[in-house]
Amino acid sequence: MGQTSPDLTRLGRAMGELLPGAVILSRQANLFSSSFLSEVVTCRLAGGEEVRLFCKYGSGPDEATGYGHRGGVSYEAQVYRDLLLPLGMRTVPFYGTHFDQCKGTTWLVLGFQQGKRINKRLCLAARWIGEFQRAASARFRDMPPGWLKRYDPVYYTQWARRTREFAGWLGLGLTWMPQMSDGFESVAVDLLGLRPTAIHGELYPHNVILHADAAVPIDWESAAFGAGEIDLASLTEGWSAAELDQCLREYAAARWPEGLPEEFDPAFDAARLYLDFRWLGEEPAQLTDPESRWYLDDMIVRGQRLGLI
Repeated sequence: MGQTSPDLTRLGRAMGELLPGAVILSRQANLFSSSFLSEVVTCRLAGGEEVRLFCKYGSGPDEATGYGHRGGVSYEAQVYRDLLLPLGMRTVPFYGTHFDQCKGTTWLVLGFQQGKRINKRLCLAARWIGEFQRAASARFRDMPPGWLKRYDPVYYTQWARRTREFAGWLGLGLTWMPQMSDGFESVAVDLLGLRPTAIHGELYPHNVILHADAAVPIDWESAAFGAGEIDLASLTEGWSAAELDQCLREYAAARWPEGLPEEFDPAFDAARLYLDFRWLGEEPAQLTDPESRWYLDDMIVRGQRLGLI
């Protein structure tokens, strides 16, 4: 059975706990819900002001998905509460969480932002993520919070192994894949482990909205401590060289005002290679999807640049 939204009584009680005196005026299903059910709830506060809330409902204690890639609603709530807020980052308002005793699930309640997708204004998001990573590095150095997922060589290379196995099962004849997969382990150690920091983990344009001329990343279920280049690589995936160059300038100025690190280019290629393995290694069907041809082509380009094939 799929998820169902809470009944009005339970929802009203939860809103009253988070915002004393709040009364629900309306609720509307979020048509763009993906992993978890969500909706927009309009409330009248005790002082008469109306506020629109984004409510995201977890599915239970085992809601983490993606082989360590996504942490679920309760994890995302901790990212807002214990990472974004302490770092002072501009984000959507965080109103708190509610634990639904009836179903044993966590609800995340945020301020609803009627923003536009960033489309070609990627540079704003690149600047935001650079500022975020610089702030996280200054605060945590090499000691991130214990609850934050950490990408290590085992995590990275599982995706290469899975992709290689799927390609073999499907008999795709990718003769270069074993060598690429084996070589990626050294890449994960030597390049993706150079400058770990807090990352969004899935910073594609559809996970960033434009609100009041500022980029605001959303959907933090994949936040982790890993290679910061992953966020820039996902943000600019498939865009032109000119757009990538513009985003890189904004990102570098925000994260490294003292200058771009010498090893940035190979680290960026390694991050792109990780993302190729990440999506192709999700399930066997990914490798047979016509749209996945792009990832295979990109994998060859990055592998050649890194000397893996």
